[in-house]
Amino acid sequence: MLSLHPDDSLRDAGRHGLEKCRYIAAIRFDGPLFFASASYLEDKVLEQVALMPDLRHVLIVAHGINELDASGEEMLSQLVSRLRDAGYDVSFSGLKDSVIDVLKRTHLYEEIGENHMFSTQAAAIQAIHSKAHENAQEEECPLLKVCRRTSPHLDESATA
Repeated sequence: MLSLHPDDSLRDAGRHGLEKCRYIAAIRFDGPLFFASASYLEDKVLEQVALMPDLRHVLIVAHGINELDASGEEMLSQLVSRLRDAGYDVSFSGLKDSVIDVLKRTHLYEEIGENHMFSTQAAAIQAIHSKAHENAQEEECPLLKVCRRTSPHLDESATA
């Protein structure tokens, strides 16, 4: 899960001792999305969904995805459908042109919707924040303001 870091980038919240947004799960994936890694991304997304009772929107921060094969595309299609069927909204940011080309060829781009594709993380947060925070109980969103955790220890689930 990502949160706003003091350097104005989105960084791993657990690793950097940052609070997490209650309503938006910003999840980064780095590397090729193919048969060997597709289930890892799916597991991480579903794990976050299960841990977040107030979740409304899943943002896949995808600038690190440099390749997408048929099994990765199939997993994304099923994941988007599964999340939307469960009432969550899903968006992507930072997709490389080569990955967008695959999504367009398979029509997954249209399924996800161009209005759920953003060139940058900042553009995505700006676009989805208001709707995801309607009637929210979060005083300050960790995606918009640096919010340090009160507990000094790092999150045990932190990843690089």
